[in-house]
Amino acid sequence: MNDQEVSLETAVTIQKAINSPDLFSILHDSKLAEFSGMLPFGPRGKVLVDWELGDPLSGELKASNGIKYTLWKLQHCTEKNRFARGKRYDISALPTREFRVIREILTRHGEICNRLEKHPRFPRHITTVPTTNSKIWWIVDEWIPGRTLKEMLDDKVLPRYLIPRIMREIAEGLKALHDSEIIRRELSPKFILLRQPNYSVILNDFELGKLLDGSPTVRTKMPPDKYRAPEAGGALDGDDKNIDLYSWGRIFVHVVTGREPPPPDDEEQELAKIKLPKKVHDMVLRCVSLQAEKRPHSVDEVLKALRAWK
Repeated sequence: MNDQEVSLETAVTIQKAINSPDLFSILHDSKLAEFSGMLPFGPRGKVLVDWELGDPLSGELKASNGIKYTLWKLQHCTEKNRFARGKRYDISALPTREFRVIREILTRHGEICNRLEKHPRFPRHITTVPTTNSKIWWIVDEWIPGRTLKEMLDDKVLPRYLIPRIMREIAEGLKALHDSEIIRRELSPKFILLRQPNYSVILNDFELGKLLDGSPTVRTKMPPDKYRAPEAGGALDGDDKNIDLYSWGRIFVHVVTGREPPPPDDEEQELAKIKLPKKVHDMVLRCVSLQAEKRPHSVDEVLKALRAWK
């Protein structure tokens, strides 16, 4: 299969239809190189020195900064029971002069994970590396079995008795970020993994995180998002950590109601249908305020309110 118009989604569909064991059996070397970033006619399936392509976990996705990426399960070349999550970015469409700026974006995730590698709410980062003339980049983390919060909400299979713990653990992750002078900026159910089998929370995908140590901001304009505070794409400082609390509150509304969050300022009407401790109810409404000055000053206030919710 070497048709230049073949997409990853098409290749996977064909693979399943003919019961092929993997993509390597049906893809031409040049097409496999396009999907993976490996050199054409190199070792088949080899992505990095130590890792081979496994199953694709997604079709082509687009980050808030406009860069296209796909997710893959990777397998270690020699330790066959060891796996990793690979995030493959294709920057081939961008001008070469922008590659240095893109490098800052793509290495941000690993930098944040490495700062927090001992915290239970974050994955262990393995490497961030370019391949094929720096037009393909791979971000590789340890493999953590589980499903995203978005997948669980979409399929309506999130056990309700777990909701208080899940929301508390998300807040714990935010506290760790804020204590390390990092603003998450883009907290969303699709970037929250629920580890199997106990559904413990793992926060992930930090390419657009903001470091408050003077490091350059990786994006100044971001498209609208139902979970993101309106001011999240602007210049940020230490007083702006509450934009993450806005996202936390919007996710809270989605999780407890089972529906995507309503338009801003309509959350109170939705929460009125749910029985919650008053302290929790009031705290969530403070978090989702469009007026930043009305939000909690720190995630510690959120965690304190959550003690009343079991």
